[in-house]
Amino acid sequence: MHPDRVALWGSSFSGGEAIVLGALHPEIKAVIANAPFAGIGDLVANPSHAEQRFIAMRVAFDNSSLDVGPREIGPMAVVLDAGIESAVLPQPESSEWFLAHGPGNGWVNSVTMMMTTTPPFDPGACSPSLDGTALLMVVATNDEVASTAVALDTYERASGPKRLKMIEGHHFSGYEEPARKEAFDAMVEFLDEFL
Repeated sequence: MHPDRVALWGSSFSGGEAIVLGALHPEIKAVIANAPFAGIGDLVANPSHAEQRFIAMRVAFDNSSLDVGPREIGPMAVVLDAGIESAVLPQPESSEWFLAHGPGNGWVNSVTMMMTTTPPFDPGACSPSLDGTALLMVVATNDEVASTAVALDTYERASGPKRLKMIEGHHFSGYEEPARKEAFDAMVEFLDEFL
């Protein structure tokens, strides 16, 4: 591994995790966040909370003080299906994608989550602290799973070099052709430029 060429790639929730890690670790040179969960959403109205929230996240990660307590949620359905009335991802496009691609691959429509609220996990609070870390965000124009508006706000507030690739469609559109090729080409170009 070349220490000057470390990049992270994440999609959906892990896209948000990549943004957070990029802000916390200056040795990371580039972050690609594909259809990312880019924040809680309240920073659009109250951007002044971002710095305080980022500091709390940095302190918690630095000293392992995350409050993970016994906040187990589930098991519960990932997506809606016949006979299922509630799910973590209730959007029709979520059901369509997971039910088309999951069966036969070991995927089970069930999840158990461990939640922490102290501090809240908010990639949007971290993007202004990316500093020298390059950021590419691939954002769907109509993402109801990971809000388009929140992603664009997180992008606008990001420091350092940044690029934005808009993909027409919903959260899962970038996983299918022709949008997948558009996203892939943007990612390769970004990595060539910044690594």
